[in-house]
Amino acid sequence: MNANFSQADLTGAYLYQASFSLANFQQADLRWGDLRQADLMKSDLSRANLRGAKLNEANLRESHLQETNLSKANINEADFQWANLNRADLSNVQALGTNFMAASFTGTCVENWLIDNRTQFGSTSCRYVYVENGQSGRYPKTGNFPLGEFAKLLTNTRVAAI
Repeated sequence: MNANFSQADLTGAYLYQASFSLANFQQADLRWGDLRQADLMKSDLSRANLRGAKLNEANLRESHLQETNLSKANINEADFQWANLNRADLSNVQALGTNFMAASFTGTCVENWLIDNRTQFGSTSCRYVYVENGQSGRYPKTGNFPLGEFAKLLTNTRVAAI
């Protein structure tokens, strides 16, 4: 589609089942928007504000979400395979049954996120995460996760937060 919504104010927009693959949403404001089942594959949502958005069953494969605010969003059963979530805010999100296979998580905040045994993390890339907002509570405290350790930790524990 290649649509350009960079820096657009789409607060509360109803985009249910919309098709925006390859779209530019850099720094767009999509707070509390309804993007359920939307196709955002390969879209650039870097530094966008998706706080409280409904992204249930949305396709975000290969999307760029670095430094994106997804706090309090509902991303149940969404597809984030190969997505770049580095330094994103995933605090207080619902990610039940979400596909994060091969996604990148370095520097992401995962405070109080909700995952379950259907949430997939295989082959994820992550050196460290934050377990508190404001880039606080770095985990691990020093160094980086060994290769594959982040996915293994989440797959084995299925905790709401690390």
